[in-house]
Amino acid sequence: MICKGVRFFLLFLVLVSFNSPAFAQEWSDEISVELPGTDMTILPEFDIDPNTGHLHIVTMISPRGVLYTETDADGNILQQYPLDYASRDKNGNGNNYGATVTVDAQGRPHICYREYYSGDPPKFSTYYTYYNGSSWVSPTKISHQVMRGWMIRADIGRDGKVHIARGSMANNPGEELIGPVKYFRFNNGSPESTTDDIYRYRADDRVEIDATYENQVHLILGCPDYPPQGGPVWYWRSFDNGDTWKKSEIHNPNARGGNGSPDLFVDASGNVHIVYGSELDYEINRMPSVRYARFENDSHQFDVRVTDA
Repeated sequence: MICKGVRFFLLFLVLVSFNSPAFAQEWSDEISVELPGTDMTILPEFDIDPNTGHLHIVTMISPRGVLYTETDADGNILQQYPLDYASRDKNGNGNNYGATVTVDAQGRPHICYREYYSGDPPKFSTYYTYYNGSSWVSPTKISHQVMRGWMIRADIGRDGKVHIARGSMANNPGEELIGPVKYFRFNNGSPESTTDDIYRYRADDRVEIDATYENQVHLILGCPDYPPQGGPVWYWRSFDNGDTWKKSEIHNPNARGGNGSPDLFVDASGNVHIVYGSELDYEINRMPSVRYARFENDSHQFDVRVTDA
């Protein structure tokens, strides 16, 4: 997970353990995964190997591109090095997003990164690579010089297929930042399927993906518009591994402006948990809020505010 708009000059990893029968939380001391000798380590993203508890982390390091780190379940660094292939991902133009990582059933990391091209608007090419057990495979370019194509997320399904979502902007008059998300599916390192025009998305917000449950793929898109649109929160899902898609706009009627920065998680029962922020929540006199929505069996159960006024 990354936090939009926040830059970490020193990245700390904090681990939590659940030791009591009541699952009381005991937090570790912070664990630095900064690479010594670099100007800054920012924009962390990680995935956890469910078999070992190892954390696989990617961060952006200046001026050397993507830093890959693996820790054990206690936060001890097992290996750490700049990813040579991703040295071209320079986080150009001050954008707030970085590379992404996901881990397969064999504990091997898969990474997507970008290559920045100057311009107005800036353009990014996107690449996919993975560790095959002995080395990183030669990257596959999956998109070329896409306007503001800096937001990229990936996840791996139980069948080992890799699912990738990449944002963009269309630069249409009056809606310059609005653009579709494109979906990619890889199988054994080769592209297998794509879907264009997944909307509505704003290129300076977030898209998140989850593909962990039984050949399902779930996407949530941020588009923090203001009234009268209210800021749509589009939830897309596929029940045939990304071949066909269903979509719903899910924001609460009380959340009437600046809705965005969504995230989602699919639990072991297939229930979908979604959070998003609202800048104008009329449930609390137009104050900002964080809201939580839940889907069960593809039915929208509720959407509640989880922050105080």
